[in-house]
Amino acid sequence: MIALDKIDKQEKGIEYFETFIRYIMNARNDLELKAVYDMAKDISIERSDVIMTIAEKLIKEGMEKGMEKGMEKGMKKGMERGIEKGKWEEKREVARNLLGLGVEIDKIIKATGLEEAEIKKLMN
Repeated sequence: MIALDKIDKQEKGIEYFETFIRYIMNARNDLELKAVYDMAKDISIERSDVIMTIAEKLIKEGMEKGMEKGMEKGMKKGMERGIEKGKWEEKREVARNLLGLGVEIDKIIKATGLEEAEIKKLMN
C-alpha cells in the first residue's frame, strides 16, 4: 500500500514538474530544449531521466504542431494557387469568346487584364 502511495505521489510530482517545464518553455522565448537537456545532465541521474523524458515529449509535440501548421499552410497555398489558376483560365475563356465575337484585341486586354501576347496565343 505504501508503495502504491509512493508511485501515485511520484506520478503527480512528474505531472507538476511537466507543467512547470511547459510553463517555463512558454514563458521564456529564449530558452531552448537543448538548455533543458543540459540542465537535466546537471541534476541527479534519477531525476534527469524524468526531465529527459519530458523534454523528448515536448520535442515530439512541437514537431507534431510544426507539421500540422506546415500542412495547413501548404493546403492554404495550394488552394490559393488553384483559385488563381482558375481565375486565369476564366480570363482566357472570356478572351476566347470575345475573339469569337470579333472584338478588337485592345478591348479584350482591357476587359480581361490579359497581355496581348497571351490573347494572340488564343487566336491560333
